[in-house]
Amino acid sequence: MENQEAPGLAARAGARSVVITGASSRIGRASALLMAREGFEVFAAVRQETDARKLVDEGGSQISPVMIDVTDDASIQGAAREVGARLGDRAPLQRSGFWVCLR
Repeated sequence: MENQEAPGLAARAGARSVVITGASSRIGRASALLMAREGFEVFAAVRQETDARKLVDEGGSQISPVMIDVTDDASIQGAAREVGARLGDRAPLQRSGFWVCLR
């Protein structure tokens, strides 16, 4: 019997993109890096440029940092517009701190 590798999470989920808040540390960072390794296009929400650079250095081209302060409504709206413009017609579906784009 041939050993076949299981499809990645992105393929199994039928999704291609996620937005993850709090991506500069702890579970948010770990989630962003994991999703990038699994083949997702990750919009990693961070507050500082240094955190953005570190994520891209470690996670590669699958990670697109998005500058956001989740305590500031204008920042949230700006980040949503930025992600929306980059995704085009692939509208995000929000779920528990991250968004999954189903197209």
